[in-house]
Amino acid sequence: MEKQWLVILGMHRSGTSALAGELDAQGVCFGHDFIDDITDVNAKGFFENRELVAINEALLSHFDQTWFDCFSPMLYEDIPVDIKERIKTLLLSEQFSAASLCGLKDPRLSLLFPIWKKEIEALGHQVRVVIMNRGANEVSKSLFKRDSMLPIHTEWLWKQYTLSAVLGTHDVRRVWIEHHELMFDTANTLATINDSLALNLSLKKISFIDVNLLTHTKLNKVVSDEPLCKVIAQCVTPLKDIDWSFENEAWNLYLSNYSIFIRAVVESFYSLNKALINAITIGDQYSRACDLIAYRESVIEERDEQLNTANTELSNARELIAYRESVIRERDEQLNTANTELSNARELIAYRESVIRERDEQLNTANTELSNARELIAYRESVIRERDEQLNTANTELSNARELIAYRESVIEERDEQLNTANTELSNARELIAYRESVI
Repeated sequence: MEKQWLVILGMHRSGTSALAGELDAQGVCFGHDFIDDITDVNAKGFFENRELVAINEALLSHFDQTWFDCFSPMLYEDIPVDIKERIKTLLLSEQFSAASLCGLKDPRLSLLFPIWKKEIEALGHQVRVVIMNRGANEVSKSLFKRDSMLPIHTEWLWKQYTLSAVLGTHDVRRVWIEHHELMFDTANTLATINDSLALNLSLKKISFIDVNLLTHTKLNKVVSDEPLCKVIAQCVTPLKDIDWSFENEAWNLYLSNYSIFIRAVVESFYSLNKALINAITIGDQYSRACDLIAYRESVIEERDEQLNTANTELSNARELIAYRESVIRERDEQLNTANTELSNARELIAYRESVIRERDEQLNTANTELSNARELIAYRESVIRERDEQLNTANTELSNARELIAYRESVIEERDEQLNTANTELSNARELIAYRESVI
């Protein structure tokens, strides 16, 4: 049986981990060497292979981009040989060697799928894709909680990841899945994936997805205010119903017009994220210091009755205190440095706020352009109505052609004795039918 790779695409915080976890329980092999779980983010795991994530980070770095700053074109053919070899090594590793249906899950794959597709097919394996979609509003809330990312930054990333996932998978067998349907109608969603992609899932009782763990998701689906989200919400089959090329052109025009604004927001996120990491590190050091002090005090209390030993320990404690004081002085210098960096960060934030005010004016301009785009959409709809009329006309002509064919057949029956002439007329009728069908 030919090996299949089920690749899960979708924006960060869009439910790809939940889907991967349930598919793993249903028989898809995602390997075993995963990145570490984060209790407050994904308590049940990310199901992201450690080497897969490392390779994707290397690819993004090669393109001078990151998962949160990926708005420049990527030349998928210009891939270093060592990275290609790492991809091949992972695909052929012992983690996947015994399975016929394997899975790859990392949101970055939405940006890099064509690279992985090429390497998978070079091994003679099949590729299947699930595109996981969750509204930009819900993703924004989740990323703000996890990374303090601005909603507008999240919406940009959501659109970039979604467009990249759709356009990059146009030539593979794929299925579109909504986060809301996965969470509240899991069994039917898995059946849809299984049937659409011709897989062989076990379809056992749901054992991984738990709606009690949901955050930022309501029982009744809420449509995001983001324009593309609204377009998707109005479609029964988004992959077929939406003009993705048009949406991509509009998005690229937006990126071109507001590149300075986008760069400022991305750099602001980078600076803020770095400051948060430093603050968390300082807090952890303080907590460990408090724990150590508490431990030392408990030791002193326990040793009160052992005076001789206590005196020795007291001497050691004094030396330790002297050492700790030297450490404290050293940490004071580090804290002063941190305070200086914090002051600089505040100045940068103030500057960023001024940039945001400037960009508000640009946003108004963008809204005007959006209004023009909507008018263009209305025009496109009028063209569609015109084409519908033309299609009705074509159907009428098709009906006439069928009547003509029936007439020709009756003539053929009457002219059975004139076989040569009948054959000539039949040939002419076939040519006429072919012409009519080309017109239709």
